[in-house]
Amino acid sequence: MSRVEAPASPRQTLTRADWLLAAALMLLCLGSWAALGRRPPGTLLVIDSPGQSLRLPLAGNQVLFPEGPLGASRVEVQGGRARFAASPCPEQRCVLQGWIHRQGETAACLPNRVVLRLEGSGALDALSR
Repeated sequence: MSRVEAPASPRQTLTRADWLLAAALMLLCLGSWAALGRRPPGTLLVIDSPGQSLRLPLAGNQVLFPEGPLGASRVEVQGGRARFAASPCPEQRCVLQGWIHRQGETAACLPNRVVLRLEGSGALDALSR
């Protein structure tokens, strides 16, 4: 039996348009990253858990214990930031998330149904009709 060889493919090179597209995409990514990284620090911590929602300032140092279906989660507030320090969930992913400190950041313990969310000073950032 004879073997049939595939025809050699022509060498493909990047054209000028390919380089321009790659540069434009890179600039778009860098611009988005820079714009999203400029969110101001949060000033208000919102803790949502089954049956209650707490809103408190991020000023000062405190330890809170919001209750969820699995038990109490330990939430630490320190120096204008917040985190899950301990939780009764099995995988501890909420604890591994670490500190949150900017407006719009969220940390969640899904098995225990407790969510931490940071908000700003109340200034509008968008309007809708």
